Amino acid sequence: MDASPRLSQATTIAPLSVSLLLDRELARKEALAGRGNLMTGCGELDGYVLLGGFERGSVVGVSAEEEEVGLATLAHLLATESSARVMLVTTLPVTGLLPRLRKALVGEVSVVRDGLQNLQSKVRGCLERTSIAQVFDIEGLREVLRELEEAASVADAQPAPEVPKPDDTEPTEKSGCQKPQRTEIMDSEDEGHLSSPEASSTDEPPPKHDTQHLTSPTLQNTGTSSLPDMILVTHTSTLLNALFTGRDKDAAHNTMLLLSSHLRSLTRSPSLGGPLVMFLNSTTSPSSAHHAADGTVPPGTDSHRPPKHLEQTLRSIFNPPPPPPPPPSAGGGQQPLSVMRNKPSYGLVFSQMLDLHLLCTHCKIQMIELIRME
Repeated sequence: MDASPRLSQATTIAPLSVSLLLDRELARKEALAGRGNLMTGCGELDGYVLLGGFERGSVVGVSAEEEEVGLATLAHLLATESSARVMLVTTLPVTGLLPRLRKALVGEVSVVRDGLQNLQSKVRGCLERTSIAQVFDIEGLREVLRELEEAASVADAQPAPEVPKPDDTEPTEKSGCQKPQRTEIMDSEDEGHLSSPEASSTDEPPPKHDTQHLTSPTLQNTGTSSLPDMILVTHTSTLLNALFTGRDKDAAHNTMLLLSSHLRSLTRSPSLGGPLVMFLNSTTSPSSAHHAADGTVPPGTDSHRPPKHLEQTLRSIFNPPPPPPPPPSAGGGQQPLSVMRNKPSYGLVFSQMLDLHLLCTHCKIQMIELIRME
């Protein structure tokens, strides 16, 4: 008896042509391109590597020894667009991340906005449009994303009460609307500027999975647009390590598939504004543990063992393939180490949820390359 309604419901779903889906995707990208791409502030990277910056409505991963690329992109966006909002999702406490964020903002604001005049107030204005959420695992990250979507749906469903507020006193109400964000971020360094009683509670380390106490005051009062223009997730390798060490392998991979699907839905949905989601990942150097600091192979190391094959898309083009093992007659002599062979941590797992993956390699100069793009 139950099979016929299900069958009739299934037959009413008409298939969509590929051309229609392509037209929708092109229209989505064209609409987002009209708002402008997100730049890092580095001309060579924006112009020659990214060919115009990061596209909105995409999921980007940056694997590097340091996190300057992500923070520079976030700071450049805040410095160049006065209405832009961003969100930082990190495993670090706010007090550990805030000095680095402030340093990046000072550098960008001093370049973009007429030098050092009124620098402190301009940096404070950028911080008022920044929210920070501390998470401890992938489930905490997914909870933050769900909370963002819920706040966006509430803002879209009730636009009328939010409109008159900025019309009365626009210069002051804008900052008042973002004050919970400022309270959350600036409590660690500028306690003299704060009066909100919620600030002290946000500084206390939250229990595991409890991300609401850090994010809810910020999200409930954003009100103007669907989602932040950029969501930056730091220390992704720490989150992945906690996932794969605390769960069964199959369950961990299923969790990553769900996260990937969630990210695609979040960035592709027209009603959510097409945010840029950037993940910052670390790199590993498998050969570094077997070599001395002066770049030579210690005599006692087993240099005859063939190196582990590395996926082509996870190997830097600046790092040549491993050299062939020396002949047996070489004995225990020393062999020069040509280059450091860095690769992304959790490379294949990390790449499966990305549209664009950048690998940053430290050599004599910092080299950045595109290793995956859809």
